[in-house]
Parts: sequence; C-alpha cells; structure tokens
Amino acid sequence: FIAALDADFTFIDPADRARIKTQNSRAHLAASLARHHRHIFLAWQNGEAIGYIIAGTEVDGSGNIDWLYVKPGVRGNSIGLKLLSRMMRRLRLYGVDHVTLVTYAYTNYYRRQGFQVLRQVMSDGIEQDLMQYEYYHDQA
Repeated sequence: FIAALDADFTFIDPADRARIKTQNSRAHLAASLARHHRHIFLAWQNGEAIGYIIAGTEVDGSGNIDWLYVKPGVRGNSIGLKLLSRMMRRLRLYGVDHVTLVTYAYTNYYRRQGFQVLRQVMSDGIEQDLMQYEYYHDQA
C-alpha cells in the first residue's frame, strides 16, 4: 500500500500522503479488521499482492469504498472489477443500501459500474468526485 501511494498517488500533497500512510499502516489495518465494519480483499499473483480494496460499513446502512488499487503492470485484466464486484456483494450481505466513494481520475470507470456523481468534494487536499451506488430493494 505504501509503495503504491508513493508511486501512483503523487497528485496528493505530501503532507496528506503522510497522513494517509499513518491511517493505513499495517497495525491500523489489522486492528480495523478486528471490527466487523471493515472489509479488505486482496488479489494475488504468484505469491505477490497485485491489488486490493478496502471498504467499510456504517450503522446507518451505508457503505464506503476507501481504496481500490491494482498495480500498473497488471491493469486491464479485470482485477479491479473483480475486487469491486466482490466487495459490493459483501457490503450488500452486510445490509448496506448504498455505497459511496471519492475519486480523482476514475469517474468514468465507476460510472460504468453503476455509480453516480453526487458532487465535488475536497478530499486528501484535492477536489474529487463524490460518487454513490444505490442498491435496488429487489436485489439481494
């Protein structure tokens, strides 16, 4: 995660990247997994983590995608889509009725997955799109 943050998220201010690193340290992520409202899936290839997704659920029935990342060298093989699809199913099983996320550069990707832009927000020191996916009541 830290290597990905330094290599692929250089558009984020260094002070904000340092804060994100602290909030997503191994110890912090391990502790958050002990709580039932945090979910992390990893994609592996030849014993190496090549992608991950981190999400959470809230008591109000909402969910949020915090991070979806796939290493640049393996992008274009639907790894991100598989991680996102699996997480969306997991969140639904936990009773979530809508999922939000913020994105800087992947608005069109998330639109293709059914997310809608709600508004622009400041996040991690930059203006990003706040997006939402709503599950329909007849879905399980």
